[in-house]
Amino acid sequence: MKHVIVTGAAGGIGSAAVDELLAGGFAVTAIDLSTDALDRLPHHARLLPVAADVTDSGEVAHAVAAGIEHHGAPYGLLNIAGNNRLGPLEDITDQDWHFLIDANLTSTFLMCREVMPHMRPAGGRVVNTASIF
Repeated sequence: MKHVIVTGAAGGIGSAAVDELLAGGFAVTAIDLSTDALDRLPHHARLLPVAADVTDSGEVAHAVAAGIEHHGAPYGLLNIAGNNRLGPLEDITDQDWHFLIDANLTSTFLMCREVMPHMRPAGGRVVNTASIF
């Protein structure tokens, strides 16, 4: 059974991806920041929900290790986690800027760096997404 790791798994796009993957027979490690949000995902034998901050390399390592221990080496990674704090340029603070960079870029880098070495022997796919609500 192929294992796919999904970040932002409890959000709109993420939860739809989780549903489709489960319907397609995949095992899924669903990563999201909020345990409460993960609790709203369907309970399924092939679903491992993991609460983690994907902007933190230690939490990323822990989440990926949990998924590998539960489902085996990943076949795919869907980087769906992200955020936006849009507004007039002059209103964006340094803190807002760093939050956006971490949520949208650092998280993608950290997840790819952690997952890809485990995918290489079997091949696999990485999909990075972005959206504006």
